[in-house]
Amino acid sequence: MIRSVSFTIDGTTRKSVLANYLDIREGETLRGKMAFEDFLEDKRRLLGSQRTLASGDIFPEYTPDLENEDRVFVDIEVRTVDTWNYIALPYPKYDSNEGLLLSFRGRNYNFLGGMETLEVNLDYVKVFMEDEDFDSKYSVNGGFDIPLYFAGYEWMFKVDEDISLIDYGDERLLQNTSRLGLSVGIPMTDFTWQIAGDHYFYLNEKEREDPDGFYMKSTANPGISFPLNGTFPMLLDPNYNVAALVNYAYKPFGQLSEKRRGFELGAKHGFSFGRVDWLGNFRDGLSLKFDQNLRYNFDRELWLSNLDLELESHHAFDWGGFSGRMVGFYRFNDVKEDAGEPIRGIMDSRVEGEAGVFLNFELPVNMWIWFLDRWFEGHISPFFDYALIKEEGRAFNLNRGWYGAGLEGFAFLKNARSIYLRVSVGVDVEALVDGASLGGSAPRDGGSIYEIFIGLGHHY
Repeated sequence: MIRSVSFTIDGTTRKSVLANYLDIREGETLRGKMAFEDFLEDKRRLLGSQRTLASGDIFPEYTPDLENEDRVFVDIEVRTVDTWNYIALPYPKYDSNEGLLLSFRGRNYNFLGGMETLEVNLDYVKVFMEDEDFDSKYSVNGGFDIPLYFAGYEWMFKVDEDISLIDYGDERLLQNTSRLGLSVGIPMTDFTWQIAGDHYFYLNEKEREDPDGFYMKSTANPGISFPLNGTFPMLLDPNYNVAALVNYAYKPFGQLSEKRRGFELGAKHGFSFGRVDWLGNFRDGLSLKFDQNLRYNFDRELWLSNLDLELESHHAFDWGGFSGRMVGFYRFNDVKEDAGEPIRGIMDSRVEGEAGVFLNFELPVNMWIWFLDRWFEGHISPFFDYALIKEEGRAFNLNRGWYGAGLEGFAFLKNARSIYLRVSVGVDVEALVDGASLGGSAPRDGGSIYEIFIGLGHHY
């Protein structure tokens, strides 16, 4: 039986946040030494996977119960050391879908000791895509999540803000998106009550083509989350959730355009399991996430539904790894625009439809980087992606699949585990097979046949 849990933290991480993350409870009983060792190993992997920590370990101390020879008291000490979680530096990024970004970025990956990220960005974006009608954009944006503890529960307070000035050449336009959110989970014996709400303010969301100028939206999602460890013991952290869905978009002192208008009422549910850990700088694990909602818009007198599925698998070796992903979506009475984000080598705007299936495969391996290895670890990863889309008013057609392939490189800072760079170059394989040159256009739709990304973080 776990008699006590103590924490020794070298850094700013809050004890309450770390305790909630590890979920080691005083009074918890595990049957047998093997079960307890498996329990400790799982918690140690959690510590190793937390990128805001440079190191961490768990030290148990055993004391036999003199009154019950079948019981052993365990006093647990958790020791952690924070990594360097602060960064403020110029950040250039190029994405074929968004243009050239020149940014000054501030990050605190352990904001207020909550193991959550504070982001502050000063951005300049230069656009090169022909389908965009503006030249450049200046913006100030950022956001943060703060876990707060009140009345014995964890409350997550969320703030996001994005203010942009868009330059069209002949005019400039101010754009703004703001979000305030609050959520809480209330654990019960067999389930957890979950309550979440968000409020949004939009100004010129669709740029100068926006039909409304500004509008607001409020959402509420009261529901229940069920852990299913007993039902599916072979899966890691299986969970099912169901919730009511309430959306209301409105414009004070005015009427919204038809597509945004109205009060929506419905329900949503989801199922998830698995966990992806970090083994060094390679990922290892399996995870699945499924979400579906069904809602009715009273103003438009229309049923709407979204379905999204994502399955990830990662396997790490000493020298490399394998990663794969499947993504699926379905939209009822709606079309998903710019749907090509999951497939590398294909511009996002070239893909849209009512439903789609995407497959990603990659093989990251360690890369020799000469004397730089004292500061960095380098990886190189060939990839192949595939997508099959149900276009609006059509059926799935295997002859109209999308194929992307290319190469990615990664640089991991050894003294700041939260920060790593990715360079990705992908091409439209079908266009190359059909005879297009790298600087040319795809015979299929005239779109660009390559996609480039230079920035932070994995593709998925």
